[in-house]
Amino acid sequence: MRFRLPLALVALTLTACLDLGDSFLYPLITEPQPMWLWSGRHGDAAPCPEGRTIRWQGWVDEEFPPECGPCACSPARCVLPAGITTHAAACPDEGPPSSFEADEVHDAACIVPAPPLPESSLASVTYPPPTFAPCTPSPTPEPPPIDGIFARACQAGQEKDMPPPGWSFCLPPEDDGTCRPEFPIRREFRTPGPDHRTCSPCECGPPSGGTCSTRITLYGDTGCTRPFDSAELSDTDVPLCQDIRATAELAAFRVDVIRREEGACTPKRATSMASGTVEEGEQHVACCRE
Repeated sequence: MRFRLPLALVALTLTACLDLGDSFLYPLITEPQPMWLWSGRHGDAAPCPEGRTIRWQGWVDEEFPPECGPCACSPARCVLPAGITTHAAACPDEGPPSSFEADEVHDAACIVPAPPLPESSLASVTYPPPTFAPCTPSPTPEPPPIDGIFARACQAGQEKDMPPPGWSFCLPPEDDGTCRPEFPIRREFRTPGPDHRTCSPCECGPPSGGTCSTRITLYGDTGCTRPFDSAELSDTDVPLCQDIRATAELAAFRVDVIRREEGACTPKRATSMASGTVEEGEQHVACCRE
């Protein structure tokens, strides 16, 4: 004798199977709380899908690149003389010096330091040459980012909550640290601790190349209209002592640039290097299906 199921019961059974769908693969799990896990290169890291909360982030097979970045140097700029030194006696005796300087000197500007120097202190004058300022090294870079395999664990849903492509459905390990048989693949990551790495500072060698030539003119008036002595020097010259015959007090001076070409510096080291260590942080374990 054949036993026949009522038609309504068969339909109910089929409907229930269809509704379960992927919950056979990702069953309703409440404890421990499931997660979606992504891993790969840090630059390719995907955000948590659908704005979900990050559970943790970590690394495995960490690499700490030794190079922080290239070093460079600014051009060496021409520095104009800030003034001159006068003497009450002729060169080379010179006698007691008197400085006639300004805090800031610009090309072709009439400089009027106060007070003026009397004729009695103007038997000779020492003209300084222009110089090149030291090159400025590039700022010390920050330690390079950690390299290796990066992982991001996001809060998963519950029943039928399949992970998007590229993500794995995982669980935390059991209390004894083991993985459930249905989630056999154990993956371990670690969050980096405090980073104690530093980068070596960049330094520049002395300036080379370039040319800087100036003419310094002395004036007996504050409008720079009555010159009475001058000298031309370049960055390769030494200070020049020159006897003068002043016909008035020294009231002002002017520096004119004759030729100016920036110099260059070579970094003492081409690359800033990292030193120090990164402490180990918290360990994270994910038990996954795949």
